[in-house]
Amino acid sequence: MVVEFQDPTRDERPDVEDLAQEFVDASVKYFWPAIYRGDIEITVETPDDTLTADVESVPSIRPFVQAYEERTTDSQTLIDAGDVAGLDIPVNLPPRADGTETPDGSVRLSARLASPADDDTYLNNVALFRGAGMVVKYYDQSRVAYGDRNFFGVLAAGEARSEGTPSDSDREIDRFLRFSEPPEHDEWESTENLREQYQRGFRTALDDMFGTLRDGLRHLVSKGSNGDSLSDNVLNRFPIHGGGNPRSTTSAADPVFEIDSSSRFDGDAWEISGRIKVLPEEFDGWSADISLTGVGEDGSRYDDIPIDTIKIEQSGVTVSYDEGCVHLVVNEEVDELSFSGSSHSDEPADLVRGDVGATQLEILAELQTPEEGQA
Repeated sequence: MVVEFQDPTRDERPDVEDLAQEFVDASVKYFWPAIYRGDIEITVETPDDTLTADVESVPSIRPFVQAYEERTTDSQTLIDAGDVAGLDIPVNLPPRADGTETPDGSVRLSARLASPADDDTYLNNVALFRGAGMVVKYYDQSRVAYGDRNFFGVLAAGEARSEGTPSDSDREIDRFLRFSEPPEHDEWESTENLREQYQRGFRTALDDMFGTLRDGLRHLVSKGSNGDSLSDNVLNRFPIHGGGNPRSTTSAADPVFEIDSSSRFDGDAWEISGRIKVLPEEFDGWSADISLTGVGEDGSRYDDIPIDTIKIEQSGVTVSYDEGCVHLVVNEEVDELSFSGSSHSDEPADLVRGDVGATQLEILAELQTPEEGQA
């Protein structure tokens, strides 16, 4: 209890009733998984009333609750508003610091296609949480949405993944993510605790999980999907550090694309270039997203760098821009293209201007095959 509580960010003290409702809303926003499961009960008392934190009482949270309720669905396609689809995101953990091997496992991604009646406060966000039932973060993935393909997503990790008894891998992933949270418990990132508890590879495990999460969302919200299974040719990611060698995350299946790219700063803007080649002989068209991100000394990503212009040498390619990310749609007659472009040159941030730091050029490519739909 804080006697005579007053929010220091406000000029005036709110009414007790309004303040009580804000406490309820905030409780539901960050603890709805635990409330939904019956792990905790939260009430806020005023001199005249007692308010209960109920997941149904906050409209902006209801779509996330539905996505979690139906997370075990077999559907991997979102067709109509209100539909829920989901898939497993693999997580490969490094051994513990003492050499103990850790089991590989997965976390569950589910998404609900938004409808016009939904509260859009957290539209195109993914709620990240583990067994504790507290939402660590609402992860903005607006870049994945396009047109009317808006969504609400949930990533249920660790002991929050399954409905029954958690597996050994669920428990280990829960432990891994717990050590990846900073004291504020508002992120899953590389921390000193992870460094002390696990051997090298913990940062790659996190990066790969988030990269596959984005790929999975693209698959779920894509209109072009037909069939309910995700192809073995999962979208390959090819992040390139400016001037360096490519570092790729690939599936065990044969690669679908051959991609080369680079970025450099010319004193005014970041110049990017690259080549994308389709390897299968038969396909019904393909698409690719190109984005540029700043990279810190520890390999962490921050500060998206908007791409201002892109030039494609081949015909048969449709180019569109969305918040600094470039989206390419390519017809079936084009099996290889080259591109070049540049970032904005009038941004004030040091990284955007190229004064400090490095960049990472990321290409997410997706192939439409006649036999399998999307690969």
